[in-house]
Amino acid sequence: MAPAAIPLAVWAAFLALSTAVQILLGGHLLPVALLGGAAALSALIAVGIVLGARRRALSQPSVTAALAPEASPDVSAASAILAVALCALLAGASVGGWLVIGAAILGAGGLALLARELRSERRSRDQARRGGR
Repeated sequence: MAPAAIPLAVWAAFLALSTAVQILLGGHLLPVALLGGAAALSALIAVGIVLGARRRALSQPSVTAALAPEASPDVSAASAILAVALCALLAGASVGGWLVIGAAILGAGGLALLARELRSERRSRDQARRGGR
């Protein structure tokens, strides 16, 4: 398992346990749906990280290239902004529409920053393969 996926998988398990407790205690539909949705989304993101790491490992041409350091967008500011936006979006379902709108705007900005970081990473990787020109 990719090390970056471990905290997400643990978080997804905690949220799933919280959802089960809510259901057993006769919780209302909205909190149960929010917790269950957050658990499912966290688990899907963890699976995506694992699959992405596996795909990256298979596409590496050699062992030395696999050990070479590379920029990682999973520790970037854009990823953190996107995570906060997703949490705010889920919380906005019970807080109010104003939070949903703000979270959607924040999420769009986080996606734009993440795309910019990925393009920059790809560009620097291509330059390194061409010999640093």
